[in-house]
Amino acid sequence: MRWIKLAIKLLVSAALLGGLVYWLDLKTLVAKLPVNAWPVVLACVGIYLLSQAVSALRWQRLAAQLSLGQPWPSFFSWYMLGMFYSLVLPGSIGGDAARVWWLARATGAPKRTALLTVLAERGVGLMGLLWFTALFANLSPVNAAWPRWLVLGLAALAITMMLGWLVLLTFRGRLLAIKTSDSESGKGMQALLCWLQDSAQLWGTPKLMAETLFMAGLIYGFMGLIHVLLATVLGLHLPLPALLSVFGTVSLISILPVSFNGLGVREGAYVALLGLLGVEPVTAGVFSLLWLATSTLTSLLGGVFWQAGLQPINGRVSAN
Repeated sequence: MRWIKLAIKLLVSAALLGGLVYWLDLKTLVAKLPVNAWPVVLACVGIYLLSQAVSALRWQRLAAQLSLGQPWPSFFSWYMLGMFYSLVLPGSIGGDAARVWWLARATGAPKRTALLTVLAERGVGLMGLLWFTALFANLSPVNAAWPRWLVLGLAALAITMMLGWLVLLTFRGRLLAIKTSDSESGKGMQALLCWLQDSAQLWGTPKLMAETLFMAGLIYGFMGLIHVLLATVLGLHLPLPALLSVFGTVSLISILPVSFNGLGVREGAYVALLGLLGVEPVTAGVFSLLWLATSTLTSLLGGVFWQAGLQPINGRVSAN
């Protein structure tokens, strides 16, 4: 069944991307590519690496809250390896599963606890992305404004996630006071209680939430800078809030598990949304392909760590 789903996702990506290239015409896309595009893409890769360095720091802070402290280079190496795995495996789940395994192996912690740190890092990133997209969609000029329902929907989702955190913070003391060994519930409830207690321990301080959300804003700021550079090299002069809201909206759409790693869906979304800003389809297509090249090259750099055989050993990243 798993392979059938993977085959369907590959077919969807191939159909969407192939159809897009056929519609825009490959020769026209190549002709539209600026001669100075690749130096800009390489600069964007460097910026992307900075964002991943901050992501690794965010993951390190969350892991330390559960006494899974490790040096930052270890987290950065595992993050880059996870990016590479996510490139060649369906979705980001493959890379996240690898990150869970490496952290658990390095610290000796249960995989459940390591998984929680990865989910928390993803969750705070999603919350930050929702706020980021809603903010800049709301700030977009009237002639480039997103539908009001979209802005309100994104804000509502972000508020819901924040309320969930506040509920957890409110009942933190009671959760931590419960001794799992004293509970008469079954194994399933025992596991759920352990999960909730770890979550309460992880998100027990407003300071940590503020720090990780700030890092999320910094990460998306780097992504916004990449989009500005790509737009500039293509001669696009778009309102900054509108361009940033395009990035956020496309990122959210790409999460939908309907294609292989968002391929095809992401590029089509860029063409459609940039078209709302008055960008011709071919130029929007080139923009999407330059972004794809930037993210792919960055992920391939994770292959350098994999090729070097870097593995977590006793809290350090060492080569086999």
